[in-house]
Amino acid sequence: MYFAKRNPVTTSGIQRFTHEIGTESKTNFNLYHQLRKSVEQKDFEVWFQPQIDMTTLSVSGFEALLRWKKADGAYVSLVSSFLC
Repeated sequence: MYFAKRNPVTTSGIQRFTHEIGTESKTNFNLYHQLRKSVEQKDFEVWFQPQIDMTTLSVSGFEALLRWKKADGAYVSLVSSFLC
């Protein structure tokens, strides 16, 4: 259903189940459960990144970045995990 909604021109709202759709569904399901578990275990870190005023080269503020740290110490790439 989500694939058909994302591709209305090519599917006309109708989509047969494919291996690609099954793989995407499993990936999303696993990501959802990993995310829930990580929230419960507080596996997130907040990193502060300075914002620099380029005219004065001084710090004008900070932005907070949320980082998801896995059990093996690696960080989850949010771009590949959440962007379609």
